[in-house]
Amino acid sequence: MVGATHPIWVPSAQLGSSWLDPSLHGRNWQVATWLNDRPVRQALHAKPSARIGRFTLCADQLTYTKEHNGSMIPVHKMLIEEHGLRALIYSGDHDMCVPHTGSEEWTAGMGYPVKHAWQPWFVQDHLQNSQVAGFTVAYEKDLTYATIKGAGHMVPETNPISAFQMFKRFIFNEPLIPPAK
Repeated sequence: MVGATHPIWVPSAQLGSSWLDPSLHGRNWQVATWLNDRPVRQALHAKPSARIGRFTLCADQLTYTKEHNGSMIPVHKMLIEEHGLRALIYSGDHDMCVPHTGSEEWTAGMGYPVKHAWQPWFVQDHLQNSQVAGFTVAYEKDLTYATIKGAGHMVPETNPISAFQMFKRFIFNEPLIPPAK
């Protein structure tokens, strides 16, 4: 199901819940099964399923007691400037829920000078050929914004290879774009 913009849902009336049909989306079924395992729930400090119900993908069971109506930009600036954290913001370029243009606008709106202008970033496919994974711009203060080509809202689900490579490079403090040779 690579390239899907959203999961394929089984009608609730069929299964009594919003579980995914494992024949259509095996990864989600496996994750839900794993997250409902008692030792896993205990390790994650999740309340028992008997108390709060079983994990389901994109459940609407959360009850919020506080709404945030302001911009999160001051929070991002504080984390970057006062705590020296690096930031990687990314969006799927086929995200129908949160379009990448909004993410591009607020990251550019943080006011940091551009260190590396927009350019493609690459991953190796199964044949070790270099493929465009998306586009990226790097700002001063270690802020990077990247798109993931063909990804929907759930980037690791729809584009796992690109998502993993992007995350791995970030964790190991490697740029998405290798330095010119």
